Amino acid sequence: MNKNLISQYVMSNKKLFNFVPMDMQAEKLGLIQWLAQLTDEGMIAKIKALRNENDDWWDKITAEEKAEIEEGLLQADQGEVKPHSEIRKKYE
Repeated sequence: MNKNLISQYVMSNKKLFNFVPMDMQAEKLGLIQWLAQLTDEGMIAKIKALRNENDDWWDKITAEEKAEIEEGLLQADQGEVKPHSEIRKKYE
């Protein structure tokens, strides 16, 4: 098997090999080292906020808000839709 075929196989089966390019690994290690030495509390707070941006907004809303969204989706599926301007008045 030639090098090109091996490379193609590995690239097409990244999940099997837990493939992360070496430059990406080096970049992550550099960030870890930088973070470990960081003393700026403001920067640490920004990094924590960035990490939390990936949280699902659905988990942050109330049960009442979820119920209203689900009701609206059901109504839309049944063709019971209202103009945006009318709905907006409800929340003004």
